[in-house]
Amino acid sequence: MITFACPNCGNVLSIPDEYAGRNGICKKCNSKITAPPVFDGPAMKEPKTPQPFLKKSQSVSRGLLVVFVIVVIVALAWIVALAWIGSSQDRMRRFREAFGFLKTTKPPAGFVLPSLGKQIVTFDDYQRIQPGMSYQQVKSIIGAEGEEVSSNSMEGVPGVMLSIKTVMYQWFNSNRTGMNAIFQNDKLVQKSQFGIR
Repeated sequence: MITFACPNCGNVLSIPDEYAGRNGICKKCNSKITAPPVFDGPAMKEPKTPQPFLKKSQSVSRGLLVVFVIVVIVALAWIVALAWIGSSQDRMRRFREAFGFLKTTKPPAGFVLPSLGKQIVTFDDYQRIQPGMSYQQVKSIIGAEGEEVSSNSMEGVPGVMLSIKTVMYQWFNSNRTGMNAIFQNDKLVQKSQFGIR
């Protein structure tokens, strides 16, 4: 017996060997078909079922990794979007609230570091410096160049986020009191003082 599938509908047909190579009609789809010839050689092996590239446990692990990466990207995009909504003062307020920063106040009474010389930056100067000011404005209030402590640039994503350049400056008095200021795109976003009066 010859067993083969109809090339049009896939119906499995079995016919006696004497009809090998002859034309006939499929009983299911009524299309004209030709029976294959009889093969006299050794029996053909059944084709192997293709194995998946990854084992089931590997594909599950890879799927979980993809889901984790997507969640992290969405969370970061959400944080960046929230950080850039509103004015720079609102952003700083939300940043300080989110990360527990306290509002800077004048040092408590009785806390004074010994003065060993001229003060470049005073507490009054510090109080006049406000978020949103440029480096040049802060420099003109203090009356001296700041020392650049660190600098970082983050490339923007078109239509999502602008490029950000962050620079941190510090000013020291001769008694090692002073202040730090962080600027993003030349706008003051954070300031801190240590021991100035």
